[in-house]
Amino acid sequence: MTTRTNDRRARVPYEMTSPEIDAWREANPVRRWLATQPHGTSIKLARRMGVTTAAFYYWLNGRSLPPADQLLELCDHTKVGFRSYIEWWKAQPGR
Repeated sequence: MTTRTNDRRARVPYEMTSPEIDAWREANPVRRWLATQPHGTSIKLARRMGVTTAAFYYWLNGRSLPPADQLLELCDHTKVGFRSYIEWWKAQPGR
């Protein structure tokens, strides 16, 4: 199993999945907001923020934590509270 060591990367290995990890990923407040939006919103939002769609999907799946400035911008665009995003992140299974 491969894990990333960069400090902004999640500690959850890429190939690892379990009902707990899947439930944690689904509980991402930005992901929940996107579920209520029209198809393609995530791509438009990534472009508006000037990030790659790959980086954006890493954030949605908990593989990495956005840099602080981009996290604040993401929360502003989605109307998700910064604290709720950080609380979700800290609730990572196995942490």
